[in-house]
Amino acid sequence: MAKELLLRLIDGDYKENEVTGNDMGEQNVYLILTSLLKPGKLVDWPLNSERPNHGIVPDEIGEDYVKLTVWNVGSSSNSITLHLGESYSDTYCFGEWSYSYRISLEEASEETIAAFGPGRILAEAEACDDYIKRIELYESAAKLNSPEAYAWLVNHELTKTGGYGPELYKAQDWLKEAVDKGVGEKAKEVFDARPAFYVVDGVLLGVYRGGKLLTVPEDVVTIATYSFSRCRYMIEKLIVPSSVKEIQDQAFTDCKFIREVEIQGPANIGKYVFHGCSALKKITLDRNAQIDGEFLAWNMKNVEVIYK
Repeated sequence: MAKELLLRLIDGDYKENEVTGNDMGEQNVYLILTSLLKPGKLVDWPLNSERPNHGIVPDEIGEDYVKLTVWNVGSSSNSITLHLGESYSDTYCFGEWSYSYRISLEEASEETIAAFGPGRILAEAEACDDYIKRIELYESAAKLNSPEAYAWLVNHELTKTGGYGPELYKAQDWLKEAVDKGVGEKAKEVFDARPAFYVVDGVLLGVYRGGKLLTVPEDVVTIATYSFSRCRYMIEKLIVPSSVKEIQDQAFTDCKFIREVEIQGPANIGKYVFHGCSALKKITLDRNAQIDGEFLAWNMKNVEVIYK
């Protein structure tokens, strides 16, 4: 595993330093783990505290080097590259004031990693009211191999309510990353406990697990267009209860791993509902079901259709 790197910044203000030699200011030391940096994102020093005289934008972060753009008190900037063990310093004078800083890259000690570790970040994330900032904090904790952070990120993707709703594949990406790092047990528990269906106000919008037998929830009134098209899990049999009144056009389009569907009520069934369902073998329909045109594609004539 790659070693954890630490950026150390020492800065200070000095009044009348050049004139009298008296140091009337003070030095401050700020530390940050490179695993917490995001390329292109301004970092204030210290993090989550009163803004000092510095801002740093990480441009590139390697295993033994960092490329940085450093913004100083004069609103100018320097682009620097630091390799492990290297440092960079600069000084600016403004009348009777002098300002200096020194930044170095070193290997982080176990004590420093603990001080900046996931526990502190998770506590900050839980107390954070800013939605975007909270996600960034959990991502930072995940970089430090926090099982709890990965579990939260997986759950977050599976329970989104905005846009297209839950993001199954993003959740899978977080789970894979956690497993690859050897900290995926909690994330896997969350992923395996995910609901089978994503339902909003009686409309089924997505399906997120398979099985030998799945039953659409009784509170579902409508199965939306393309709602099953994102399913990549084998479904041996799906039961659509009589509570479902409408199955919209192309609701199951390209659901390639569903084998059997039983629609128990007189639902309104849209066009090309099962287009691209290459594994489909059997459909059972209520005799009073209302079918709007072709609900089977032209290349699915071998599917057995039974009316009850």
